[in-house]
Amino acid sequence: GLYILASEPVKIPWFDAVYADIGDEQSLTQSLSTFSGHLKQIGVGAGTNPLEGAALGMSLLGSFAEAGSFLTLATTHHGELKTLKYSNDSFENACVEFDEENLKPTFRILWGIPGRSNAINIAERLGLPLDIIESSRHLLGTAGAEINALIMDMEKFKQEYHEQLQQAQHYLMQSKELHNDLEVAQKSIVDHGIAQRKRKSRVVSEYAVMARSIIHKKFQQYRESAVAQRVLEEEKAAEKAKSEGAKGPEPASTSAPKKTQNTNS
Repeated sequence: GLYILASEPVKIPWFDAVYADIGDEQSLTQSLSTFSGHLKQIGVGAGTNPLEGAALGMSLLGSFAEAGSFLTLATTHHGELKTLKYSNDSFENACVEFDEENLKPTFRILWGIPGRSNAINIAERLGLPLDIIESSRHLLGTAGAEINALIMDMEKFKQEYHEQLQQAQHYLMQSKELHNDLEVAQKSIVDHGIAQRKRKSRVVSEYAVMARSIIHKKFQQYRESAVAQRVLEEEKAAEKAKSEGAKGPEPASTSAPKKTQNTNS
């Protein structure tokens, strides 16, 4: 199969077949020019007059869009094809970011931005004489320069957008981590509160058991002391009664009446 040149996760539809028109298919034996070779394959207007090639390319891509069954990836330097997006919602522009300082593509896709040609800038970096470079820019015209400047502004805006998006995603990740940390801290506080309440309840229960035990012991001691006191009092009363019984009853102090003796002389 074909590898997907994208970082995970990525999803693409299922393709029954993949058709590609890559490279130069001109053939002397078959009397095919570059344009004829491409046309025999798919028909995109390459290797011929730019105006006619652009017209053919626009018509061909339009027919693919109307068919609705083709997902088409078309690369072009024709500016007219880049305007299809603004007249038909079936199209979208994209370009590969280009590092002008190192004269290398970054292989980073920029969606929504039409690609621009860097031929003159590359030629200038490669040392083409400045008079030729200036003449080329003059021949390109003000409109072309303005379009390239507009595309450059769009690329810059897109880069800034991606940077801000990455920064926002970074902050979002940090906020999620902070939220998770707060949830963990909140759970820890709740768990600590529950543990404290359980510990207090256990301590109160233990003290209640100890208090009941002390009260029970004190009550037992008091009852035993009361019983002992009552027994002691009973014993004292019994001893007292016993000692009183040993002395016997006291004699009664009653005076007998004196008899009067009459003497009869």
